[in-house]
Amino acid sequence: MHPSGPVTQGEYVYTLQLIDVATGWGARRAILGRSYIVVADALAYLFAQLPFPVRELHPDNGSEFLNAHLLAFLEREFAATHCSRSRPGNSWCSLTVLRASLS
Repeated sequence: MHPSGPVTQGEYVYTLQLIDVATGWGARRAILGRSYIVVADALAYLFAQLPFPVRELHPDNGSEFLNAHLLAFLEREFAATHCSRSRPGNSWCSLTVLRASLS
């Protein structure tokens, strides 16, 4: 979510939202900007709040969210979490393509 209001200058407050498909459980965390540090911190916080481990992560954003820094963080801190794109039917939207384009 991008609640910027009428002004489009400066940093924005975003909402990082996680939804568990199996249970419908959800959690949100407000973040200022979309930097790797802010997003990684919010993901670590949300993962720690869950009563179960995160097995898969399917972001529906572009590379501004799932970038090389965040992929490295997830592989280092949450190695058991599988990352993929939410739209696997689109060849341009796969994690392999995204990793290659960020290299």
